[in-house]
Amino acid sequence: MSDKFIVPRYTENPKMFMEYWSSFYAYELEPYYTKNIKKPFKDFDSFHQLYVWKNGMKLSDRKLLTVKKLYKKSINYKKYNKGFSELVFEKKLEVSKNSGIWMMFLMHLFRPSDYPLFDQHVYRAYSFLNDSIIKEIPSANKKKYSFFKDIYIPWFRSLKSQTGLSGKTLDESLFTLGKYLSQAQNNPKKIKALL
Repeated sequence: MSDKFIVPRYTENPKMFMEYWSSFYAYELEPYYTKNIKKPFKDFDSFHQLYVWKNGMKLSDRKLLTVKKLYKKSINYKKYNKGFSELVFEKKLEVSKNSGIWMMFLMHLFRPSDYPLFDQHVYRAYSFLNDSIIKEIPSANKKKYSFFKDIYIPWFRSLKSQTGLSGKTLDESLFTLGKYLSQAQNNPKKIKALL
């Protein structure tokens, strides 16, 4: 964020605020997402590239093994289930045993317009915008998943409706703001300018 611009205030104009932060979004692996999100289950390569995008780098051998298992479970889920049901998804993919960020990302892959992207940066942005504090994401996967389902998704959908912006634009905004907050949290002047 440049100090030369006046940052729109979230409370005064959420749409302008989100557009502002989205304008700073830059991610070198973005083509992995844009190229594959419309058909994430087309083949393993598409699915794998989406998880590389989410991971931010090449997957370790252990993470690659996890992605292979998720792909297999996803293909089986799609084979036997018409459409998408959150309850069936949670049961068939054993979300109670695997409720981490990657499982939430898998929900996004099934229904990008209904399930937003979620990570430490958007959690930090959410906490700042709603509670005026910079808070880090819980380490326990079950807490993350409960927050995602019960609090974040309804808030995100409301924000999407209120601003008329696409989910991807909001994801980019929140990701960028969250990264900025992580870097600026020890500078009260920069933080105060956002409130």
